[in-house]
Amino acid sequence: MYGVPWASCAIEGNVIDKATKQPIPGIEVKIVLPDNINLSPPKPDSWTRTTDNDGKFKLSDTLQSDSIPLVATDIDGELNGLYKPDTIYVNFSKAQHIGGGKGWFQGELVATANFELEARETDE
Repeated sequence: MYGVPWASCAIEGNVIDKATKQPIPGIEVKIVLPDNINLSPPKPDSWTRTTDNDGKFKLSDTLQSDSIPLVATDIDGELNGLYKPDTIYVNFSKAQHIGGGKGWFQGELVATANFELEARETDE
């Protein structure tokens, strides 16, 4: 039997207000790769998500890398407060391995990425 074991990769986390530690819904979280990196096929829609009412997000079918740039941006205006954008770099070296064990599919590697966004006064 020939083949290579594989696992899917995902990034999940929370976005909270830095001062109040409360979750922030309506924040767009996405992987932003440099323009000189061309993917074939192109970047999937699963690399952009909006936080739910609990400030949680999950990006599916991501790259597995040592330094994936992840950007959180306030896209809903003043609805849930105004926040400055932030960028963090996700590393899969400490990713959690979930499931797998049947055939070549070895489950999912899930890296955690949590944002603490700073409020801003006006819509800049």
